[in-house]
Amino acid sequence: MTRKETTAIALKCFAIYILSQVIISLPSLATLGIRLKYMGNGYPSNIWIGGVSTLSVILGVTTAVLIWKFTNSLMTKETAPDESGVLEVNGVMKIILACMGVYFIIDATMVLPHAVVNLQVAKGSQRALGITYLLTQILELTFGGILIAKPGKWVKTIRSIGQI
Repeated sequence: MTRKETTAIALKCFAIYILSQVIISLPSLATLGIRLKYMGNGYPSNIWIGGVSTLSVILGVTTAVLIWKFTNSLMTKETAPDESGVLEVNGVMKIILACMGVYFIIDATMVLPHAVVNLQVAKGSQRALGITYLLTQILELTFGGILIAKPGKWVKTIRSIGQI
Protein backbone atom coordinates (compact mmCIF):
# COMPACT_ATOMS: atom_id res chain seq x y z
CA MET A 1 0.00 0.00 0.00
CA THR A 2 1.34 3.43 -0.86
CA ARG A 3 1.68 6.35 1.50
CA LYS A 4 -1.28 8.17 -0.07
CA GLU A 5 -3.57 5.16 0.18
CA THR A 6 -2.65 4.56 3.81
CA THR A 7 -3.14 8.20 4.68
CA ALA A 8 -6.46 8.33 2.85
CA ILE A 9 -7.80 5.28 4.66
CA ALA A 10 -6.67 6.60 8.04
CA LEU A 11 -8.18 10.04 7.43
CA LYS A 12 -11.49 8.61 6.20
CA CYS A 13 -11.70 6.43 9.32
CA PHE A 14 -10.94 9.49 11.41
CA ALA A 15 -13.67 11.53 9.67
CA ILE A 16 -16.17 8.75 10.38
CA TYR A 17 -15.01 8.69 14.02
CA ILE A 18 -15.50 12.46 14.38
CA LEU A 19 -18.98 12.25 12.88
CA SER A 20 -19.91 9.39 15.22
CA GLN A 21 -18.66 11.41 18.21
CA VAL A 22 -20.89 14.31 17.17
CA ILE A 23 -23.90 11.98 17.01
CA ILE A 24 -23.01 10.39 20.35
CA SER A 25 -22.69 13.82 21.99
CA LEU A 26 -26.18 15.00 20.95
CA PRO A 27 -27.91 13.89 24.19
CA SER A 28 -25.17 15.56 26.21
CA LEU A 29 -25.59 18.78 24.22
CA ALA A 30 -29.34 18.66 24.86
CA THR A 31 -28.65 18.39 28.58
CA LEU A 32 -26.26 21.30 28.28
CA GLY A 33 -28.99 23.32 26.62
CA ILE A 34 -31.40 22.59 29.47
CA ARG A 35 -28.75 23.58 32.00
CA LEU A 36 -28.01 26.78 30.13
CA LYS A 37 -31.71 27.58 30.01
CA TYR A 38 -31.74 28.31 33.73
CA MET A 39 -28.60 30.43 33.83
CA GLY A 40 -29.07 34.06 34.72
CA ASN A 41 -31.72 34.20 37.44
CA GLY A 42 -33.86 31.45 35.98
CA TYR A 43 -34.76 33.26 32.77
CA PRO A 44 -34.33 31.10 29.69
CA SER A 45 -31.64 32.22 27.31
CA ASN A 46 -32.55 30.84 23.90
CA ILE A 47 -29.37 32.20 22.38
CA TRP A 48 -27.27 30.12 24.78
CA ILE A 49 -29.45 27.04 24.38
CA GLY A 50 -29.35 26.98 20.61
CA GLY A 51 -26.05 28.70 20.04
CA VAL A 52 -23.65 26.55 22.03
CA SER A 53 -25.23 23.24 21.06
CA THR A 54 -25.57 24.15 17.40
CA LEU A 55 -22.03 25.52 17.21
CA SER A 56 -20.62 22.27 18.62
CA VAL A 57 -22.54 20.14 16.13
CA ILE A 58 -21.68 22.39 13.19
CA LEU A 59 -18.00 22.41 14.13
CA GLY A 60 -17.84 18.61 14.37
CA VAL A 61 -19.75 17.95 11.15
CA THR A 62 -17.76 20.59 9.26
CA THR A 63 -14.48 19.09 10.43
CA ALA A 64 -15.55 15.59 9.36
CA VAL A 65 -16.70 16.82 5.93
CA LEU A 66 -13.49 18.82 5.37
CA ILE A 67 -11.32 15.84 6.28
CA TRP A 68 -13.36 13.62 3.94
CA LYS A 69 -13.06 16.11 1.05
CA PHE A 70 -9.34 16.56 1.70
CA THR A 71 -8.94 12.79 1.50
CA ASN A 72 -10.77 12.68 -1.83
CA SER A 73 -8.58 15.45 -3.24
CA LEU A 74 -5.49 13.67 -1.91
CA MET A 75 -6.37 10.52 -3.83
CA THR A 76 -7.00 12.33 -7.12
CA LYS A 77 -3.63 14.10 -7.18
CA GLU A 78 -1.01 12.58 -9.45
CA THR A 79 2.23 11.37 -7.95
CA ALA A 80 5.62 12.03 -9.44
CA PRO A 81 6.98 9.05 -11.42
CA ASP A 82 10.13 8.85 -9.29
CA GLU A 83 8.20 8.82 -6.03
CA SER A 84 8.31 5.33 -4.58
CA GLY A 85 5.27 5.74 -2.33
CA VAL A 86 6.81 3.41 0.23
CA LEU A 87 5.77 4.30 3.74
CA GLU A 88 8.64 4.76 6.17
CA VAL A 89 8.43 4.40 9.92
CA ASN A 90 9.04 8.11 10.51
CA GLY A 91 6.28 8.98 8.04
CA VAL A 92 3.83 6.66 9.77
CA MET A 93 4.72 8.11 13.16
CA LYS A 94 4.19 11.66 11.86
CA ILE A 95 0.77 10.72 10.47
CA ILE A 96 -0.25 9.03 13.73
CA LEU A 97 0.92 11.98 15.85
CA ALA A 98 -0.87 14.49 13.61
CA CYS A 99 -4.06 12.40 13.80
CA MET A 100 -3.72 12.30 17.58
CA GLY A 101 -3.41 16.09 17.55
CA VAL A 102 -6.60 16.42 15.51
CA TYR A 103 -8.33 14.03 17.93
CA PHE A 104 -7.27 16.10 20.95
CA ILE A 105 -8.45 19.32 19.30
CA ILE A 106 -11.84 17.85 18.35
CA ASP A 107 -12.27 16.27 21.79
CA ALA A 108 -11.44 19.49 23.61
CA THR A 109 -13.61 21.57 21.27
CA MET A 110 -16.60 19.32 21.88
CA VAL A 111 -16.15 19.53 25.67
CA LEU A 112 -15.22 23.22 25.83
CA PRO A 113 -18.87 24.46 25.90
CA HIS A 114 -19.52 22.20 28.89
CA ALA A 115 -16.47 23.59 30.66
CA VAL A 116 -17.59 27.18 30.07
CA VAL A 117 -21.09 26.42 31.35
CA ASN A 118 -19.71 24.62 34.42
CA LEU A 119 -17.57 27.66 35.18
CA GLN A 120 -20.54 30.02 34.80
CA VAL A 121 -22.88 27.90 36.94
CA ALA A 122 -20.36 26.90 39.65
CA LYS A 123 -20.55 28.69 42.97
CA GLY A 124 -18.36 28.61 46.05
CA SER A 125 -15.98 25.69 46.29
CA GLN A 126 -17.20 24.32 42.96
CA ARG A 127 -15.71 27.37 41.21
CA ALA A 128 -12.18 25.95 41.54
CA LEU A 129 -13.32 22.71 39.87
CA GLY A 130 -14.88 24.69 37.05
CA ILE A 131 -11.64 26.61 36.48
CA THR A 132 -9.63 23.39 36.53
CA TYR A 133 -12.00 21.76 34.04
CA LEU A 134 -11.73 24.74 31.68
CA LEU A 135 -7.93 24.85 31.96
CA THR A 136 -7.77 21.13 31.19
CA GLN A 137 -9.65 21.67 27.94
CA ILE A 138 -7.42 24.61 27.01
CA LEU A 139 -4.32 22.49 27.65
CA GLU A 140 -5.75 19.69 25.52
CA LEU A 141 -6.38 22.16 22.67
CA THR A 142 -2.81 23.46 22.98
CA PHE A 143 -1.29 19.98 23.06
CA GLY A 144 -3.30 18.93 20.02
CA GLY A 145 -2.14 22.00 18.13
CA ILE A 146 1.48 21.30 19.00
CA LEU A 147 1.13 17.70 17.81
CA ILE A 148 -0.25 18.88 14.49
CA ALA A 149 2.26 21.70 14.03
CA LYS A 150 5.46 19.81 14.90
CA PRO A 151 5.05 16.03 14.43
CA GLY A 152 8.66 15.71 13.25
CA LYS A 153 10.02 17.06 16.54
CA TRP A 154 7.83 14.65 18.45
CA VAL A 155 9.16 11.73 16.38
CA LYS A 156 12.73 12.79 17.22
CA THR A 157 11.84 13.09 20.92
CA ILE A 158 10.20 9.66 20.97
CA ARG A 159 13.17 8.10 19.19
CA SER A 160 15.64 9.74 21.61
CA ILE A 161 13.65 8.50 24.62
CA GLY A 162 13.74 4.98 23.14
CA GLN A 163 17.55 5.10 22.94
CA ILE A 164 18.05 5.95 26.62
